[in-house]
Amino acid sequence: MVRSGSFVKTFVCMTTNRYSPREEELRKLASLDGVVVQTYQGLELYDQRLLIKLCDHEVPIAFNSFLRLVDRAGEPPEPLAPPRALPPPPDLTPLAQAQIYSGVPASFAAFRALLRGPTAVDNPHDSGRRHPGQADCAGPRNDSSAGGSARRLIGGESEGLKRLAHQLQNATWISKFSKPHTNPMVVPSEGIDGSTTLLSPYIAWGCLSPRFMHWKIREVLQKLPPSVTPTGPPQSLLSQLLWRDFFHLVGSSTPYFERMQDNPLCLQVPWRSSAEMLHKWATGATGVPVVDAAMRQLRCTGWLHHILRHVVACFLTRGALWCHWEDGRAVFEALLLDADWAINNGATALET
Repeated sequence: MVRSGSFVKTFVCMTTNRYSPREEELRKLASLDGVVVQTYQGLELYDQRLLIKLCDHEVPIAFNSFLRLVDRAGEPPEPLAPPRALPPPPDLTPLAQAQIYSGVPASFAAFRALLRGPTAVDNPHDSGRRHPGQADCAGPRNDSSAGGSARRLIGGESEGLKRLAHQLQNATWISKFSKPHTNPMVVPSEGIDGSTTLLSPYIAWGCLSPRFMHWKIREVLQKLPPSVTPTGPPQSLLSQLLWRDFFHLVGSSTPYFERMQDNPLCLQVPWRSSAEMLHKWATGATGVPVVDAAMRQLRCTGWLHHILRHVVACFLTRGALWCHWEDGRAVFEALLLDADWAINNGATALET
């Protein structure tokens, strides 16, 4: 919109250290052209600035301490209702319109290439977000039919809301949900199957609001009869959203969170560097069936149950290969549909 001849730019700011420099640079560039930048936090349950102020900048690094912090903060804000109408676009001169559209890619293929950037070329483990084939999913002896049956998620807000609505119909499953007792051998498809929700990619890509999901689950729990005692934190379904806020808070307040060196939370371990071992692990060719099956599933579907993520991360690092967790983190970031900077760094480092 235009006010007094100046543009007002608003966006939801990222709370992780990875994006803070980019957003600060955006503010500086905008101010040079007289553009007012307004930012809002809406990617987590809680405003991270509020939590940092509430704990007097002593950010908890243990989840139980974080739970006590959010207890003090109270329930997260309820999501805003969708707008019923949008204001009309501003009147722009032909020159201003040309300047706005000058950087827009001419085709969808060009747009995808712009989004992908150098990652697919520089990272040998990045599949370039292409559709995997039989060679990616099958075992070392091509002894699997997974390539033809790999499940692919449908993206978008409508699909995310549909999946959430379907799962909200099963109040018993929601009340008894316990993350450690979910089945890593079952990959969710259209609805509830006794395992996990598979909603993390929709949250990671902004298709599903964590606050909306939180309050919808709360509505289900509040309707339970008094005789039913739902699962409590940290295993409950609501707690999974709190784990996300926890990693985001620690990641945004810890310097060098994305690496071992200079990271105050990391042990300085003399990891070895083995490109051969890393490649075999990333492609599912270590010879250890559960590790190889999990990594082939990851390359095929872009998703892994959290227990399998623990298994493969531990195997890569302290469990067997003794490779650096930063190398594993890079593979996860390239392949996971729900890749999240703070969770990926924090959870992978935690396994070591």
